[in-house]
Amino acid sequence: MKVSLICVILLFITIVSSKTEKLNKFENCNITQKAIGNWEQDGQIITQYSVNIFNNSPKTIQSITISTDYTLCLRDIDSIWNIKLSPNGELTLPSGTNSIKSYSSHIFYFIVFGIEKVNLTIKSITYS
Repeated sequence: MKVSLICVILLFITIVSSKTEKLNKFENCNITQKAIGNWEQDGQIITQYSVNIFNNSPKTIQSITISTDYTLCLRDIDSIWNIKLSPNGELTLPSGTNSIKSYSSHIFYFIVFGIEKVNLTIKSITYS
């Protein structure tokens, strides 16, 4: 009985692990960002970026988590759209976008201080 239970638990862990990819194993998904404009405001350079998440997989992305760092210095709280910014600084798909279909993409935008590209790293992906 105990051996069967352990086997079931291990099988479950294997199934869950195969559906969620870990950091640095995202050859089927990539992120590109492009500066689409910049200007001076109150003596500071402001830059607007578009970011494209490409799903190059035959599977649909059900969820994606993207980590950021200090380089995501938003002009203000309303300067990011078409993506959800969590209090911990991670980015996830917005509520209106449930997934990214196979071989398609999702675009989001933000406005930051400066001209330096923002560090965006895929932390996790769950496929259906």
